[in-house]
Amino acid sequence: MTAAMASGRKKLWWILLAVWIAQFLPSVRAGGEEVVVLYVQGSPESKSVAEYYASRRGVPTNQILGLNVPVGDNLSRADFVKLVELPLLDELQARKLCTYQIGTAPATNEYPARTLYKCVGSRVRYLLLTWGFPYRILEDASIKEAGMDKIPAANRRNEASVDSDLSVLGAKGYIPLSSAIPNILAEVTNNAIHPTNGVFMVTRLDGPTPEIAKGLVDKAMSAETNGLVGHAYFDERGLKEGPYVTGDRWMTNAATVTRLAGYSTYVDHQPETLPASFPLSQVAIYAGWYDGNVSGPFAAGTVEFMPGAIAYHLHSFSAYHLRSTNQTWVGPLLALGATATMGSVAEPYLDLTPQPHRLLERMLMRGFTFGEASIACQSHLSWQNVFLGDPLYRPAGRSLQDLEADLLARKDPQEDWIILRKVNLYLEAGKPKAPLLKDLLSLPASTNSAVLAEKIAHLQADSINFREAIRWGGLAYKLATSPGQKLRLLLNLSDWEATRLRYAEALGWLKEVETLRPDYREIVPFRQKELGLAREASLKSEVNRLLAELERLKPKP
Repeated sequence: MTAAMASGRKKLWWILLAVWIAQFLPSVRAGGEEVVVLYVQGSPESKSVAEYYASRRGVPTNQILGLNVPVGDNLSRADFVKLVELPLLDELQARKLCTYQIGTAPATNEYPARTLYKCVGSRVRYLLLTWGFPYRILEDASIKEAGMDKIPAANRRNEASVDSDLSVLGAKGYIPLSSAIPNILAEVTNNAIHPTNGVFMVTRLDGPTPEIAKGLVDKAMSAETNGLVGHAYFDERGLKEGPYVTGDRWMTNAATVTRLAGYSTYVDHQPETLPASFPLSQVAIYAGWYDGNVSGPFAAGTVEFMPGAIAYHLHSFSAYHLRSTNQTWVGPLLALGATATMGSVAEPYLDLTPQPHRLLERMLMRGFTFGEASIACQSHLSWQNVFLGDPLYRPAGRSLQDLEADLLARKDPQEDWIILRKVNLYLEAGKPKAPLLKDLLSLPASTNSAVLAEKIAHLQADSINFREAIRWGGLAYKLATSPGQKLRLLLNLSDWEATRLRYAEALGWLKEVETLRPDYREIVPFRQKELGLAREASLKSEVNRLLAELERLKPKP
C-alpha cells in the first residue's frame, strides 16, 4: 500500500468514525455442536448432504441422524408422527442431546388421552433437514381437538410444513394441531430461542439438486469470511391502501434496514414485478412480491447473486415446488445462486408469512444466525413456512472494521465493497457529500475499482456535475466485469448525456446496450427512447432504422 493510499484511507476512516459508534457488536458465534442434522435414511444423496454439512461446520457424528422417511414432498399426519416426531424424540433422548419430562393428558368423553413431552434440558438448538426430506404434512380430516369449532373456518387446518411442526417439538402434545399458534418468541433475544422454551430452530439444506443443497453452506461460510457484499433490491407493488398494503410496508421497512446496514438500496414501486430487462446485478439482498411463479430477471436467468445472498419472494405458495428450477420461487432462487431463502408450502395468509424486514434486521443489525432470525420473523408457528439455508449462517458476525483489515491484509478486491458500505453509512447519517467525495477521489483504489468508480459517478451526478459523472461512469464501465453493472452504467450514462443535451452521445450508449443485451431490441419503450434521442440529434438514418424497428414490434392483427 502506497503512502498516498494509506493517508487517504486514514482520512476517510476518521470522517466515518461517528458511523462506527452505531455499529453493532456481533453476538457469540454458534457452532456445529448445537445442530442436529436429519437425513433420509434410504437416500445416499440425502446422507451425503448431511455428512458434507457436518464436516464443514464441525457437527459431532452423534448428532447426524437418519430417519426412515421417503424422499419426496408430502407426508400424512400419521406418518409424520410415526416416522419423524416419535423417532426423533426417542433419538434425542437416547443420544443424551435433550431431556424431556413426559406426562399424560387424561382422556375425556370426546378425546382420547395423549402423551405430553416438555423439553427441560437440551445441548442442541437447531434441527437441519437435508435434501430429499419431505416438507409438507397433508390435511387430516379425522383429527378433532377441543375448541377447534371456535377457530375461523379458513384457519382451521392441520396441514403444515414438516419444518414448522418440528420447530415446536420442545412442547409436543401441548401444541394444538387445528391451526397456527402465536409465536411468543418472535420479539425476544436469540438466547431465549431454545428447546426448553418450546422452540427448536429448523431450516433445511435442500433445493433442486443435492449439489445446490451442499453449496448453501459453502456460500454462507464464504460470506462470513469475506462479508456479505453487493446491493439490496426491493420490489414493492405501490399499494397505498387495502388489505394487502401490509406487504408493501414490510418491503419498505426491509429497505430501511439495508440502508441502515450500509447497502446501496434500490426500490421499485411499480405494481408489476421487475421486468426481465431490469439490471439485477451483484445482489446481496432481494425481496419482492407477488408473482406465483419465478418471473422477470429470475426467469431470464440474468440475476447475479453474490455469495451469501438472502432472497425472498412473498407468495402464498412460494415453496410449493421446493425442488423445481422453474416453478414457484424457492427452488429457482436457490438454482440461481441464492444462499438463504424462505417461503410457504401452502396458503399461509399474508400476516402469517415470514416478515422480511424482521429477518433482515436480526441478521444484518443484531448479528443473529439465519436459524435465529427465522424464528424471530414469524408471528406464528406450526404453520406453512420453511427456511432454506445454513442455520448457522451469520452474515454480520464480523464488524466492518475487522472485515476491512482482513481483506486489506489479503489484498482481496472485495475490500472495495466494505469501503462502499462505509460511504453509504456516512451518507445515511446525513453527513455532507462534498468532503466525502473529496476523500473518495483521493483514494488511488477508486480508479481501479468499478464499485467505487460507479459510486463516485452517482455522487457527481447528485451534485449536478454531469461531466464528471460521465467520466467516472465511463471508467466504471471499462472496469466492470458484471454484465448487470455494465447495463446499469450504460443506462445511467445515456441519461446523464441527455441531461447535458448531448443526444448523439446519449444514443450511442443505448446502442451499446443493444450489443450487451440483445433482448433490449425487443422492448418497445427502449426503442421509443432511442427514437426520441435520434430525433433530438437530427440523425435521419437512425430515425429511419428505429421507426422500422418499432413497426416490426407492433402487435400483428
